[in-house]
Amino acid sequence: MLFAKCERSLQATKEEAQQRNNVKKRISQFETMIGAKIIALEAQLKTIMDYFKIGISASS
Repeated sequence: MLFAKCERSLQATKEEAQQRNNVKKRISQFETMIGAKIIALEAQLKTIMDYFKIGISASS
């Protein structure tokens, strides 16, 4: 009886650890995706700023 309780507890602990690892992996993937989107937005912003700099200097 005690052995069965310990075994169930150990299994539950293993499952909880696996769930935590899965959450950590998903968070890491999300952070990577957000980082890539930020880099892309920075590049777009730079392109827009360069376009306006060219437009301003051409009109002066």
